[in-house]
Amino acid sequence: MWPQTFIDLREPGYIELKPTGRGRMVFGTVKLALGWKAANEARLDFAFKGFNGPDEVSGEGWVTTGSKQILGELKSARGGSSGFVAEKWRGTRKGRNGRAGQ
Repeated sequence: MWPQTFIDLREPGYIELKPTGRGRMVFGTVKLALGWKAANEARLDFAFKGFNGPDEVSGEGWVTTGSKQILGELKSARGGSSGFVAEKWRGTRKGRNGRAGQ
């Protein structure tokens, strides 16, 4: 499990999935742009591209959509993978104290 202090290192960690099929994910030193599509009623698959600090990263992943928590996995094009759990948040990120974890 990543410590919450790492997840919220630069700003509160979050994953945002817009109805347009786009989104963002931010945690620690990672900032990703997402393009997603529904795999089925309970899961979304996505491709990502962005940065981990100064390094470019890309890959794919998935998230579940059915409960109060979002479960997911990131798979780097370089071969690494990591699971995560995030709490669903309804509202704006401004002033948010959301939680996410590996």
